[in-house]
Amino acid sequence: MTRDEAFRSIRALGAGGIAVAVFAAVLVLLPLAMHPGAMRVDPVSRLKPPGTDHPFGTDQLGRDLLAMCLQGGRVSLLIGLSVAGLSLAAGTALGLLALFSRTSDVLLMRLADGLMAIPAILLAITLVSVFEAGIGNLVIALAVPEIPRVMRIVRSAALALRDSTFVEAARMAGCSRLRVLIVHILPNTVPLLIVQGTYTIANAILVESGLSFIGLGVPAETASWGRIIAEGRLFFQLFPYQVMIPGIMLAVLIYAVNVAGDRLRDSLDLRAAGGAR
Repeated sequence: MTRDEAFRSIRALGAGGIAVAVFAAVLVLLPLAMHPGAMRVDPVSRLKPPGTDHPFGTDQLGRDLLAMCLQGGRVSLLIGLSVAGLSLAAGTALGLLALFSRTSDVLLMRLADGLMAIPAILLAITLVSVFEAGIGNLVIALAVPEIPRVMRIVRSAALALRDSTFVEAARMAGCSRLRVLIVHILPNTVPLLIVQGTYTIANAILVESGLSFIGLGVPAETASWGRIIAEGRLFFQLFPYQVMIPGIMLAVLIYAVNVAGDRLRDSLDLRAAGGAR
């Protein structure tokens, strides 16, 4: 990728992409500069209002709310990226596998239809309840509902490209079916997968927060926006910032990721239309 192409890609993300990058940098770097004891339980300092020592106040256990929110954001972002990576990898492999034969196509697509018929949040709750609590199992539970969507995207894009001139030329040159799929068809599905990945990140962060809110998300010792909101709601009338601060951070991050995905999708659609003309 040239420097001009990279610059155009960054511009395509717009303000949403810039906001996501800034948000991610703050979530990753700022906790490293904070005092190591900021998240330590301190009953004497419980439920303190925002001040110089604690910019966002403290929670019911005396922990610094800013440190808790930043750590929860890091966990949510890590889970979102992991879910997107796992679902894209598995969905792409299964989507390409479906094109090898009529039998594999029918079996995999019917499996995808069955999974998509179940609401994603219910499927995630079921899987989380079956597996042992842990971030790894939570990532798997959140990725499973997203895999069928990626399978269908890859399969549809591959079917649209199957009769293209460059694919026919590759076949006439003696390329195997596997080589045609991986070398000639798969690279042309990458833009679609990138856009799908942004939506998957936002959805995974939202679902993880919902599961943590009801006690089925990350382990109790791990900070999470959903868990912080759940614990803070008990004191909402007296200390509304306990809920509002992590809620606003969650809303801003999800909104920024969705805006970046929309801008990227629109940019790719315009390029495709320009190429078609």
